[in-house]
Amino acid sequence: MAKSLPFTFSGKIVHGERVGRTIGFPTANFDHVPNEEDLDNGVHVGFCRINKQKYYCLSYFGPRFLFGEVKNRFEVYIYDFTGQLYDKTLSFGAATVTRLFAELTTVYPVL
Repeated sequence: MAKSLPFTFSGKIVHGERVGRTIGFPTANFDHVPNEEDLDNGVHVGFCRINKQKYYCLSYFGPRFLFGEVKNRFEVYIYDFTGQLYDKTLSFGAATVTRLFAELTTVYPVL
């Protein structure tokens, strides 16, 4: 169950490792992460505004187990957006939880 929705979060966008764009989902990487007490690990549906235009987003909060990480990350995929956000402040609002935390070992489906 979600800890507190709706949830808002703001931060500066920094360069990441550019892994998302290699699988077709470039993400905006924040310079800090939410408190674990405020947001459940998992995928969240929400929105952000860039230059007064509203965009729908998916966020991921939690460790990237595929890469052997245990430290939480917070990154946002912005639907239908192309452009640069580096060094800008982005505010994200989560409206619902799509998938709570689950440890994945691959991004490819098992058939």
